[in-house]
Amino acid sequence: MSAKTLDRQTAKFLATISENIPVVSSEVMQGWIQNPRALQKVLREALVPPAMGRFINIDRTLESRLFDPARIKILGQGWKIDEQDERALDITELDITQIRFKHMLRKGESLISGEERWGRLKDISIISGTIRLDAKILFALLKKPKLIPEWWNEKRVYFDGTVLRSPEGHRYVLYMYCRGKNSWGWGWTWLEEKRGVDHPSAVLTSI
Repeated sequence: MSAKTLDRQTAKFLATISENIPVVSSEVMQGWIQNPRALQKVLREALVPPAMGRFINIDRTLESRLFDPARIKILGQGWKIDEQDERALDITELDITQIRFKHMLRKGESLISGEERWGRLKDISIISGTIRLDAKILFALLKKPKLIPEWWNEKRVYFDGTVLRSPEGHRYVLYMYCRGKNSWGWGWTWLEEKRGVDHPSAVLTSI
């Protein structure tokens, strides 16, 4: 399908929605204008068949909005959040197909430290709005392993939206890795560890 054909179809689709939209009061319209994310969710649920997306839900209730390392016994005592991408906290539902991988390597580089990549991602987020996905999203993905695309299998995927500090003062991030068919595990690694193209960071470029 050509871009021109797609544009005509999109225009016709939008015109059809406009022709069939129910009568809406100005107050209701203003409410949707002020809350476009809620409108997007309603439209997606109404217009997009489940098979076209791979949606996961992330618990962002007040008491569990942030990842809590104290609840993960394997980490031990004294771990805390050192840095959090605050925009990731607004994500309560996520289409896995919208997740992108970023390695942030520049020309001539084969490896950079996780700390360097974290800094580069943070810098481009100011310009592009890129969101570093966080630990809560990682654990939500682990609950839906069958939804994870097969092409992820050869990757160790990092979630740099949550940076942890150990009791010894070192900075760590969490990652997930494939253990076999529809089976994924997770771990944590020092942020200074070197990473290449097969060790990308999971990000969202728009929500």
